[in-house]
Amino acid sequence: MTLQDPGNTFFPYNALEIIQNLLTDIDGDMTFVQRRILNGDPDQTIGVAPVDWSPLGSEIGRTGPTLQRYTIYVQSLIVDPDSERGLRMHSYLAKRVREMLARLTTLQVGLRQLNVVDEYGVGEKTVDVHMGNQVFHTQEFDGNWNWLSTAELLLDTQIYRQ
Repeated sequence: MTLQDPGNTFFPYNALEIIQNLLTDIDGDMTFVQRRILNGDPDQTIGVAPVDWSPLGSEIGRTGPTLQRYTIYVQSLIVDPDSERGLRMHSYLAKRVREMLARLTTLQVGLRQLNVVDEYGVGEKTVDVHMGNQVFHTQEFDGNWNWLSTAELLLDTQIYRQ
């Protein structure tokens, strides 16, 4: 493993691939990006990106946290010059994304099975997966309405020694 080619088995990158692969079930014609959505992205874009890491507690005698949380944003974008049609399409897409993140069994099972060990014998495994908030934004840009939702997927992991 190098910085230029780290592979794809480490947290949270390994979770992004599972999420993206399962979200293609919404509509195979969507555009998927592994970053936050930007102005100018095409209609029907879904972006998946890690945005935060935080410790979930501290322990006496340890140099780092055993439990930690990754926050992953799953964003969906609809671009439409007709505001009513765009709102209707976006509402449906945001609901589908939210339902998949909260209820899709294959997503929950896939994420809960993530378990990796680095070259130093330090492991990290998923201990919990749940949904946070989903927020909605509307913006007129270049003659079109951009409807954006951002859903939080919270991935709790545990560090352990082999």
